[in-house]
Amino acid sequence: MMDCIGDVEKQKVMAGLDALDAQEESYQKQIEQLDAIQDDMGKLKESNLAVGVEETLDEQRSQLHVLMNYSKSLKAQNEQLVERQEPLGNLVQKLNLQDKVLVRYICMNHASKSMPENALL
Repeated sequence: MMDCIGDVEKQKVMAGLDALDAQEESYQKQIEQLDAIQDDMGKLKESNLAVGVEETLDEQRSQLHVLMNYSKSLKAQNEQLVERQEPLGNLVQKLNLQDKVLVRYICMNHASKSMPENALL
Protein backbone atom coordinates (compact mmCIF):
# COMPACT_ATOMS: atom_id res chain seq x y z
CA MET A 1 0.00 0.00 0.00
CA MET A 2 2.88 2.36 0.81
CA ASP A 3 4.28 1.68 -2.67
CA CYS A 4 0.94 2.67 -4.20
CA ILE A 5 0.86 5.89 -2.19
CA GLY A 6 4.47 6.58 -3.11
CA ASP A 7 3.75 6.01 -6.80
CA VAL A 8 0.77 8.37 -6.69
CA GLU A 9 2.88 11.01 -4.95
CA LYS A 10 5.66 10.58 -7.51
CA GLN A 11 3.13 10.97 -10.33
CA LYS A 12 1.81 14.16 -8.74
CA VAL A 13 5.33 15.54 -8.42
CA MET A 14 6.17 14.63 -12.00
CA ALA A 15 2.96 16.29 -13.22
CA GLY A 16 3.92 19.38 -11.22
CA LEU A 17 7.38 19.41 -12.78
CA ASP A 18 5.86 19.05 -16.25
CA ALA A 19 3.51 21.96 -15.53
CA LEU A 20 6.45 24.08 -14.38
CA ASP A 21 8.34 23.22 -17.57
CA ALA A 22 5.34 24.19 -19.70
CA GLN A 23 4.96 27.42 -17.76
CA GLU A 24 8.65 28.19 -18.23
CA GLU A 25 8.32 27.61 -21.99
CA SER A 26 5.34 29.95 -22.07
CA TYR A 27 7.34 32.66 -20.29
CA GLN A 28 10.19 32.19 -22.75
CA LYS A 29 7.81 32.53 -25.72
CA GLN A 30 6.33 35.70 -24.22
CA ILE A 31 9.82 37.15 -23.82
CA GLU A 32 10.57 36.34 -27.46
CA GLN A 33 7.32 38.03 -28.52
CA LEU A 34 8.22 41.08 -26.46
CA ASP A 35 11.62 41.18 -28.15
CA ALA A 36 9.95 41.13 -31.58
CA ILE A 37 7.57 43.92 -30.55
CA GLN A 38 10.47 45.94 -29.21
CA ASP A 39 12.34 45.53 -32.50
CA ASP A 40 9.28 46.86 -34.33
CA MET A 41 9.02 49.71 -31.86
CA GLY A 42 12.64 50.63 -32.50
CA LYS A 43 11.55 51.65 -35.99
CA LEU A 44 8.93 54.01 -34.53
CA LYS A 45 11.21 55.45 -31.84
CA GLU A 46 10.36 59.07 -32.67
CA SER A 47 6.82 58.96 -31.29
CA ASN A 48 6.04 59.36 -27.59
CA LEU A 49 3.67 56.41 -27.77
CA ALA A 50 6.49 54.17 -28.91
CA VAL A 51 8.63 55.25 -25.95
CA GLY A 52 5.76 54.50 -23.54
CA VAL A 53 5.16 51.10 -25.10
CA GLU A 54 8.88 50.32 -24.91
CA GLU A 55 8.94 51.15 -21.19
CA THR A 56 5.93 48.90 -20.66
CA LEU A 57 7.63 46.11 -22.60
CA ASP A 58 10.75 46.47 -20.44
CA GLU A 59 8.63 46.19 -17.29
CA GLN A 60 6.83 43.12 -18.62
CA ARG A 61 10.11 41.51 -19.63
CA SER A 62 11.50 42.15 -16.16
CA GLN A 63 8.40 40.63 -14.56
CA LEU A 64 8.60 37.58 -16.82
CA HIS A 65 12.25 37.06 -15.88
CA VAL A 66 11.26 37.22 -12.21
CA LEU A 67 8.51 34.65 -12.84
CA MET A 68 10.93 32.38 -14.71
CA ASN A 69 13.41 32.52 -11.84
CA TYR A 70 10.61 31.80 -9.37
CA SER A 71 9.49 28.86 -11.52
CA LYS A 72 13.04 27.49 -11.62
CA SER A 73 13.27 27.87 -7.84
CA LEU A 74 10.01 25.95 -7.37
CA LYS A 75 11.27 23.24 -9.69
CA ALA A 76 14.50 22.91 -7.70
CA GLN A 77 12.54 22.74 -4.44
CA ASN A 78 10.27 20.05 -5.92
CA GLU A 79 13.28 18.00 -6.96
CA GLN A 80 14.73 18.29 -3.45
CA LEU A 81 11.42 17.15 -1.96
CA VAL A 82 11.35 14.15 -4.30
CA GLU A 83 14.85 13.21 -3.16
CA ARG A 84 13.73 13.40 0.49
CA GLN A 85 10.48 11.51 -0.08
CA GLU A 86 11.97 8.04 -0.55
CA PRO A 87 14.08 7.98 2.66
CA LEU A 88 11.09 9.29 4.62
CA GLY A 89 8.87 6.58 3.15
CA ASN A 90 11.40 3.95 4.19
CA LEU A 91 11.51 5.43 7.69
CA VAL A 92 7.70 5.32 7.92
CA GLN A 93 7.73 1.66 6.88
CA LYS A 94 10.33 0.85 9.56
CA LEU A 95 8.34 2.72 12.21
CA ASN A 96 5.15 0.89 11.22
CA LEU A 97 6.96 -2.44 11.46
CA GLN A 98 8.38 -1.53 14.88
CA ASP A 99 4.91 -0.48 16.01
CA LYS A 100 3.45 -3.86 14.96
CA VAL A 101 6.25 -5.73 16.73
CA LEU A 102 5.75 -3.69 19.89
CA VAL A 103 1.98 -4.28 19.89
CA ARG A 104 2.51 -8.01 19.35
CA TYR A 105 5.07 -8.13 22.19
CA ILE A 106 2.73 -6.29 24.57
CA CYS A 107 -0.18 -8.58 23.68
CA MET A 108 1.91 -11.72 24.17
CA ASN A 109 3.37 -10.42 27.42
CA HIS A 110 -0.05 -9.44 28.74
CA ALA A 111 -1.57 -12.80 27.74
CA SER A 112 1.16 -14.78 29.49
CA LYS A 113 0.77 -12.77 32.72
CA SER A 114 -3.02 -13.07 32.81
CA MET A 115 -2.99 -16.90 32.61
CA PRO A 116 -3.33 -18.69 35.95
CA GLU A 117 -0.19 -20.57 36.86
CA ASN A 118 -2.00 -23.87 37.38
CA ALA A 119 -3.58 -23.71 33.92
CA LEU A 120 -0.24 -24.75 32.49
CA LEU A 121 -0.17 -27.97 34.54
